Amino acid sequence: MPRVIAHLSDLHFGTVPPGAVEALAVDIAAARPDLVAVTGDLTQHADPGEFAEAKRFLAALPCPWIAVPGNHDIPRFGFGERLFDPFGRWRRHLALPTEPVFDDGEMLVIGVNTVRRTAAHLDWSAGRVSGAQVARIARLADERRGRRIVIALHHPVRHPRWAAGRRALGRGGAMLRALRPFGVDALLAGHLHRAIAGGAKARPVELVAGSALSARDGGEGNSYNLVSLSGDGLGVTVRRHIDGCWCERHPGVAGVP
Repeated sequence: MPRVIAHLSDLHFGTVPPGAVEALAVDIAAARPDLVAVTGDLTQHADPGEFAEAKRFLAALPCPWIAVPGNHDIPRFGFGERLFDPFGRWRRHLALPTEPVFDDGEMLVIGVNTVRRTAAHLDWSAGRVSGAQVARIARLADERRGRRIVIALHHPVRHPRWAAGRRALGRGGAMLRALRPFGVDALLAGHLHRAIAGGAKARPVELVAGSALSARDGGEGNSYNLVSLSGDGLGVTVRRHIDGCWCERHPGVAGVP
């Protein structure tokens, strides 16, 4: 049986139009995924009310789910809080780990927190992984060989040409090298607000989800990905919100069968 992941990203509660949450929930329920993976930016300003909205949405999902933080999920202006307890609001209001793991015996999804409180450059929205995080991913993949392996993180490791000016994920190359022995199927990311994928020859395939709910939709409207893992490999369908309805875009994301 194929394993299906509903890959959502960049919900940005605080900028969600009326009725959008209910319509998305109905479409996800109809897809009957085995897991919902949310790759960051659940909120716009990391405000308590926005986290409360995100928590209600997650709690109502009809299947297991995991979520990792995005750069909008830590305080932007409260510098003291950002510096000394950047994920305090995430823990208090969502009561979630920042690096969850889902394992049903057939599929292993490893959450990676790529958000950083500060950086040695001006773009603090950019992400990074540490050596310890790379080692953790490799250890989990090694301990649970035989499963289909997916990595969920907010910041893409590879950027498409149109986003080449964006700062790359720090230590992203080291993470990819560490993953090579384990046959990782896919990287699930967000941040760019557009549904894209790496080329067919890139391994593991990187799937970036658009904004599932927010008015900050990159000019392409809201969308999310349905990712299918089977004996035939990996497939993806983009679900787009068009003219008030969720529908399937054909073909799937470029570069992925």
